[in-house]
Amino acid sequence: MQQMILGSFEGDWFEVRDPVQARLLTDPNARNLLAPFIGAERSLTQAAQEVGCSLQRLAYRVQQFQDAGLLREVRQQRRSGRPVRFYRAVADGFHVPFEYTPFDDLEAMMARLYLPSDRQRNRVIARRAMRSAQVGRRIYRDAVSGELNNESDPGEDLLLRTRQEASPGNDVTLTVWLSDQEAQHFAQAFEDLYRRLEAARRPTGEGQAYLVRFGLLPLTGEDLNP
Repeated sequence: MQQMILGSFEGDWFEVRDPVQARLLTDPNARNLLAPFIGAERSLTQAAQEVGCSLQRLAYRVQQFQDAGLLREVRQQRRSGRPVRFYRAVADGFHVPFEYTPFDDLEAMMARLYLPSDRQRNRVIARRAMRSAQVGRRIYRDAVSGELNNESDPGEDLLLRTRQEASPGNDVTLTVWLSDQEAQHFAQAFEDLYRRLEAARRPTGEGQAYLVRFGLLPLTGEDLNP
């Protein structure tokens, strides 16, 4: 069995046993606003700058997180006027059993969890494609594999400019047929690439941000004929 890719973790786990906590932690928008406080203490101003939202919006969420038992105030910094309050999540990591989430099934939960990145991916691909007036689709049967391909057609002008850009980028989704040995080889290659990306990761705001998605999932007949 292929080993699951997990990041390094140091700290205490919080086992969720409350539907309200589970709903907030599986809501990408809410979790994004809790993220600055997980494993670190932040003031409202620091956290708002980190996630790029207004203080008013974050203050509402902070109160919501406190009421749900996910966040606590850890200290105050004295100054003239009101003190600066610092907050931290109640644990360094959270484990959310599916039974406490608001979803009917795992597929619905995964669709909700990946919705923000799916929208982000589609927006970036569309923006890059619109740089060319020749954008379209190419539908044809591959002469080698016999598979029917349905690909974006960015045009040669866009392809040339993309190669010349300071910030490289590409996006590929395809279905391939592999032997078990070949699948194991590529799965290991993806895990190695993941480790390399983790090692190269820079602090937020330093360098260019990239969306990275890759994987190798076995398909059944139902998946091939939805």
